[in-house]
Amino acid sequence: MGMRQLEVENELRGVVSRIIVQVELATSQGRTDINLALEDASIPILRSVYNLPRLINPNRKQKNYPGIDLGDDHDRVSFQVTSTTSLDKVNFTIGQFMERSYFNTFDELNILMLARKQPSYSQASVDTLLTDQFSFNCKKHIIDLTGLLGLVAGLRLAARERALAQFELILGEVDAFISYSNSSVAAPMSITSNLQKIRLPLRFGLPNLVSTRRPSLNAQRRNFLTKIKRKGAGRSSRRRCFSRVCRPTLGPTATTACLPSTTWSKVASRR
Repeated sequence: MGMRQLEVENELRGVVSRIIVQVELATSQGRTDINLALEDASIPILRSVYNLPRLINPNRKQKNYPGIDLGDDHDRVSFQVTSTTSLDKVNFTIGQFMERSYFNTFDELNILMLARKQPSYSQASVDTLLTDQFSFNCKKHIIDLTGLLGLVAGLRLAARERALAQFELILGEVDAFISYSNSSVAAPMSITSNLQKIRLPLRFGLPNLVSTRRPSLNAQRRNFLTKIKRKGAGRSSRRRCFSRVCRPTLGPTATTACLPSTTWSKVASRR
C-alpha cells in the first residue's frame, strides 16, 4: 500500500470519527434535526459507494417528501438519513415507506445513521410491517458512518480522496450547525431598542412651506431678498424686512420659527 493511500485512510478515519462524535453530541442536546444539514452533503459519497449517479434529494421535486430523504428512481434505490438510531425510528421509517407505497418506485430502502447504530435490530419487529411486495434486511439495509467508511475503502484512490473531501465538508456542516444551535443572542426587550435619540434644531425655515398656501408670498420673498442684497443694509433692517414677510401668515412668533438673520446674511452674500 502506497504512502498516499495510507494517509487518505487515516484522514478518513479521523474525519468520520469526529463527525460521529459531533452528531452524538447534537442528539444528546435534543438536536435530532441535524440530519437536515447533511442530507445533500452525503449525496456524492452515496453516489460513488452505491453507484447511483442519479441519486437526488426528492424534496426538490416535492417539498417535505415524507419517509425518504434521498432517492434514485432510475436505479430504484432510496435512503433515509437520520441521527436517531432506535428501533422505533427504523419501524417508523419502514411504516411510512409501506403506507405510501413507495415500493412502486423503489426496490430498496437504506437507512443511513449518522451516529453509531445499535449492535442489532429486531428483524421480527420489522417483518410485521412488510408485505410480499417489499423486503428489508436490518443487517444489510441499516448502515452507519463507520459502515459507510468501510464501503469507501473499497473504492479507487481518486474516489477515496473525493470522499475524504466530502466527509470534511460534512464535518464543517456539523460544526456550523452545532455552533449556530448553541449561539445565544439576547432577544430585544423593547420594540424601541434600535431607535436613536435625535435633536431637532431650535429654529428652522418655513417660507417654502407656507408659500404653497399663499402664492403672494413668493413675490414678498423675492422683494425681501432684493432688499437684503442692497449695500449698506444693516442687521436691524434685514430683521424688520424679514419680520414683515413672515408675520402676516405665521403670526407674531414667526421670527422665532424662521432662520436667524445671520443665516440670511450668508445667503444674501452668496447670491
